[in-house]
Amino acid sequence: MKAHLKEIEKELITSKMINETGLPTPKVFGVEEYRGRTGIIYQYIEGPSLFVANYSPMDMLDLLLKLQDSIHKIAAHHFPSLKDRLMQKIMAVFSLTLEEKTKNGLKSFNNFQMETHFVMEISIPLM
Repeated sequence: MKAHLKEIEKELITSKMINETGLPTPKVFGVEEYRGRTGIIYQYIEGPSLFVANYSPMDMLDLLLKLQDSIHKIAAHHFPSLKDRLMQKIMAVFSLTLEEKTKNGLKSFNNFQMETHFVMEISIPLM
């Protein structure tokens, strides 16, 4: 599988997991190819974009704070560990020997405490 298709597949899996959290996100329908380009098909949600809506700075701040609060209330234990994903990327580097990966990468990397973080697009009903 080509590298970009693997990234699309990971994004598809992540999007489906986010849908299962109950956060207000567009439904994921699958992956399609169109004119030689591959992408994920999401549900269209009617309404103005946050980028073009005419919110006052305080209204935008209030909306984003509510969004952040709803995200932080979700347990992310079923999302892949960021630490594990980064360790896999270190191990996949062909230009480093196993000793270099272990000595310079993984040893010092294991000293860090990392939590799972994810990035998503969320649709919030406008009030």
